[in-house]
Amino acid sequence: MWARPPGLLEEGRMEFGRLPRGRGTLFITAPGMDNYSEPVTLTGLVNSHPVRLLGGGGSSERAAVTVRFIDAAGAPLPGLDVRLHPPAGSPQRGTTNQAGEVRFLSFPVTQSAVIRAYDPEFDWPYPAYQGSLDPFSGAELRMSYSRPGARVAGRLLRRDGDVGIAQLVLVRAEERHRVLLTCADDGAFDAGTFPEGEYDLRVELADVGTIDVGRRTLVRGETVDCGDLDLRRGGNLRVLAKAEHERLSVFVTDATRTLEATVQGGEAWFRGIPEGNYVLTSRGSDVAMLGLDVRIEPSLTQDVRLTLERGVPVTLHAVASESRKLREIWSDARGRTLWIGPSKLWTPEELARLRIYLVPGVYTLDWEDVEGHRATNNFAVEFGASSLAVPMVLP
Repeated sequence: MWARPPGLLEEGRMEFGRLPRGRGTLFITAPGMDNYSEPVTLTGLVNSHPVRLLGGGGSSERAAVTVRFIDAAGAPLPGLDVRLHPPAGSPQRGTTNQAGEVRFLSFPVTQSAVIRAYDPEFDWPYPAYQGSLDPFSGAELRMSYSRPGARVAGRLLRRDGDVGIAQLVLVRAEERHRVLLTCADDGAFDAGTFPEGEYDLRVELADVGTIDVGRRTLVRGETVDCGDLDLRRGGNLRVLAKAEHERLSVFVTDATRTLEATVQGGEAWFRGIPEGNYVLTSRGSDVAMLGLDVRIEPSLTQDVRLTLERGVPVTLHAVASESRKLREIWSDARGRTLWIGPSKLWTPEELARLRIYLVPGVYTLDWEDVEGHRATNNFAVEFGASSLAVPMVLP
């Protein structure tokens, strides 16, 4: 005769009801553990029979694990999706209760395990907590945040009212997340809830490019307003490039925004750019063109042919240790930022190989290394010059 319990009760206890007295075999199966079987004798109304299950292969003991999560203020965090990873095998998964505790009834006995916790209250795919711990130490883990999270909102304005496909991009340290925006009839959007902290925000539109919202601090319980991203009076710009410059990134910059597009099929498009004066720059893995002035007129489409050879080639010579990584910040005589290089830190050797073309004018080049040392050089690019070498010395 077979009998099955209704399920696993607290403390790993199983109950069978209405079993006749006599002899039988206790047989237990559980995911990730050895099958267990043992002859048993039922002699009374209540029988207690402790069992210790072994992990696959019978080589590791298992025991219960309890971990408690609290927020930055010390309050419990219920509802977290917690995953506990043993040194080998599949992770176990659980949800914290109202006391912020999660319990794993049968975990391999080990001195170290990796734990990850995700907070479903946030529209954020990365772990709210990640680290190693001794799973049997009764750990209490403190988060760096408290609920509720911060919301991000704004409004996209277009002349025809249709914003098309738009995404909000949030960047925090090495974490980058895209949220598809759903806009109301007036262009308003609410991107969701995110953990507090500093983020770089931008909005990507399929037919326009990238609008840089800037660095914003998200505060718990508050809403960060990206403001009105007004594209109603915009013009269009098509950048034409030679075939050898495929995958070149092109940037259109003014005092308040930076738009980005990539050259594909010999061209890059910017649509719906607000009227005004801009600087056009381009950047590839080994070549750059800085300092082209562009005027955007409302409702007009204009072409700009990106001919790198029209600029003066500039060679950069950074006098610094080979191990030092450098960031460059370019600006012109009017104080307009042409390029900030956080996406790549260069070694002096890499900078010496970089081909940079500048249109005639006066420039300021700031250098900064990862340790915070800075240097500045002002120089002029003159008409008719065949080349220019710019030395930079860091302390």
